Amino acid sequence: MRTTIVSSTIPGWKLSIIPCRTVFTLNQGLSMMQTARERGMLLMEAFMYRFHPQTVWALEQVAAGRIGQVKLVRSSFSFNVGSRPHDIRLQAALAGGSLMDVGCYAVNFCRAAYGNTPIAVGARVYTPSESEVECYASAVLDFDDGCFGLIDSSFELPTRQGSEIIGENGTISIPLPFTPGHIETVVILSVEGQTIHQRFSPVDQFRLEVEHFATCIRYGHQLPLSLEETVENLATIEAIYQSAGYPWPPA
Repeated sequence: MRTTIVSSTIPGWKLSIIPCRTVFTLNQGLSMMQTARERGMLLMEAFMYRFHPQTVWALEQVAAGRIGQVKLVRSSFSFNVGSRPHDIRLQAALAGGSLMDVGCYAVNFCRAAYGNTPIAVGARVYTPSESEVECYASAVLDFDDGCFGLIDSSFELPTRQGSEIIGENGTISIPLPFTPGHIETVVILSVEGQTIHQRFSPVDQFRLEVEHFATCIRYGHQLPLSLEETVENLATIEAIYQSAGYPWPPA
């Protein structure tokens, strides 16, 4: 995945950050999960945005049924990578591509909102003639029973991000779901004819992530992001590429 993996061996309280793109295929994810369990290690995919209070609050509203059954989730993440031919994001051998770099956040968000993995996907990707990797990906994720996720990612569009959860009774919108920076953020809850702007003070979501992981090590708490979720998201990414006819995994 584009994000880092955080791991720790419990006896020695050793915490390490494994670099980006260490794991990018389903088989690699399964292998790492098995190794971690055999060695008694804590292992967690580091999606820092999941520790931001705005994300926590939004998912709590979904779990509490504030907007009814979730029927549609939209999530987008893009930026213009520009003319940087040696950028890691543009190298096929290093698992480059917009879906692996930023689209994985949108996939993760859909999975988090529904609480389960999609049963099927349909997708298209665009690979410029001079590029080793796809620079635009768009997919429909089928979560069964008339529930869908719409995701898109790009290296050629202006910097933009946004997520929306639509339920039978209301909506939740997050204008800056993934990398808000050190600014005040807002989540917009619209339900029963009322609109609530829930505001959150600036936080360092990376610090919150590491501190939470350290707490799990110290007190033996369950990790908030399971390895099963990581593996399911890897499977979804592979399914998106397969649906689009994109060569994956990289040779």
